[in-house]
Amino acid sequence: MSQRKEHDDLAALIREHQLRTELLVATYAASSRRDRRASLLAEYRCRRRCELLVVWQAPGPVRLALLPGYKLSAERNEAESVPSARARRTSDGDRHWNRRVLILDELDGCQGVAIDLNCDHYRTHISVDSLLSDLQGVRPGKPLQRVMPG
Repeated sequence: MSQRKEHDDLAALIREHQLRTELLVATYAASSRRDRRASLLAEYRCRRRCELLVVWQAPGPVRLALLPGYKLSAERNEAESVPSARARRTSDGDRHWNRRVLILDELDGCQGVAIDLNCDHYRTHISVDSLLSDLQGVRPGKPLQRVMPG
C-alpha cells in the first residue's frame, strides 16, 4: 500500500472516530435530564462543585468521558501551551479551552496514562487505571460522586 493511501485511510478513520464521538455526545446532550441521569456512571468535581469529568454509558455499550471546557490564566496559558495548540483547541483562539470527549474503553490497558482534569480555578489529573478501577461495579443511574482532591 502506498504511503499516500495509508495516510488517506488513517485520516478517514480519524474523521469517522470524531464524527462517532460527536454523535454520541449530541445524543446525550439532547436527551432529557432523566435519561442523562439514568446513563450517568460518575461525576468528578472540584471542591467548589465545578465539573471536572462526567462519565456516562452510551449505547453500544460505550463508556464516554466528558471533560468540560475551562479557562486558564494568561500566564499559565502562555507557559503551558503554544499558539498553534491554542488556535486549534480553544473557542477564542487563546484562553478558553474546548471540552473534550474520550471513549474510555479505548483507553483500557493504557498503563501510565493520565487524564488532565481542569476547571477555571483547579487542575489535577487521574490515571486511566484509577478511573477504570473507580468505575468497577458502578451501574448506570447509580453514579459515583467524587470531589477532588480526595
